[in-house]
Amino acid sequence: MNSNIRDYRTLTESEIEEWEKLKQEEVVGEVGSLKIRRNLFSKYSEAVRRFIHIFPNHYLDIMELAGTELLNRKITEFSELLEKPSVTEREILNHINQESRLFIIGSLLKKYSSFGHHESYIFREFPLGTSYRADYLLAGKNSDGWHFVFVELEAPYGNITLADGGLGQSFRKGMSQIENWDTWLESNFSHLSEVFCKYKKKNELLPNEFCRLDKTRINCVVVAGRRKDFSDETYRIQRKLKRNEQVYLVHYDNIIDAVNMLVGSNTY
Repeated sequence: MNSNIRDYRTLTESEIEEWEKLKQEEVVGEVGSLKIRRNLFSKYSEAVRRFIHIFPNHYLDIMELAGTELLNRKITEFSELLEKPSVTEREILNHINQESRLFIIGSLLKKYSSFGHHESYIFREFPLGTSYRADYLLAGKNSDGWHFVFVELEAPYGNITLADGGLGQSFRKGMSQIENWDTWLESNFSHLSEVFCKYKKKNELLPNEFCRLDKTRINCVVVAGRRKDFSDETYRIQRKLKRNEQVYLVHYDNIIDAVNMLVGSNTY
C-alpha cells in the first residue's frame, strides 16, 4: 500500500498496455454479442488492482493477504512492540502507518463487522471538519451497500479499566472522542463528501452512502489495554455498548487475534 509513494489514480502507458492484454486473455468465448470472461484479477499488477477501485490509494489489496511469511513477520514485529511497557499510542500509530502494515487495522473488518467482503478501504487520520480526526476510517462494501468503521487507538498500558472492571481513563477518553464524532456527524455528514472526493478516482461518482447519514451503517472501535485488563464486568460493558450504540471496546490482543485470522484469507 504505497499511497505516499505513488498516486494510483492514474496508470502509465505500459501498465495500460499490460492490462489490455490481460483483458483480452480473460475472454474465453462469446454468445452473440455477449463476451464470456474468466477472472484474471490475481494476475493484474498492483497498480491496476488499485486503479479499478473507487479510492485507489486507499484500497486494501486482498492479494497481499497471500504473502503469509511476510505478514507473519510483521505480526511478530507488532506483537513485540506491544510488549514494551513504555510504548505509546503514537508509536503504535507510526508503526502501523508504514505502508505494509495497514492490514493490521484492516483486520478489524474481519472480526468486528459483517461487511467489506466485496471491497474495502482504509483512510488514515481521517478528518471530521477542523476539530476532530479519527485515527482510521474503514469503509467496506457488501451486498447491502457501503458501511463504515471509525477506529480510535488509545494506550495499551496505564489506566485502562478500574478495579471493578469499569472503564478507566483510556477507554473513557476514547468514548468521549466517539461522542464528539457522533455530534459532528449528525450535523455535518454531508460535508464528508468533499473529503471523499479528494480521494476518489477522477470521473467516479460517490455512492449515496458516502453522502447521506445512516447510522445503521456506522460502527466505532476503541482500542486500549491488553487482555489482562478485561474482567467479566468489562465484557458486560462491552456487550452493552455493542448492542446499544454499535461501539466495540477492543484490547490490543484482540487485534493480534484478528490479524492472525486474516493471514492467508481471500477477503477482508
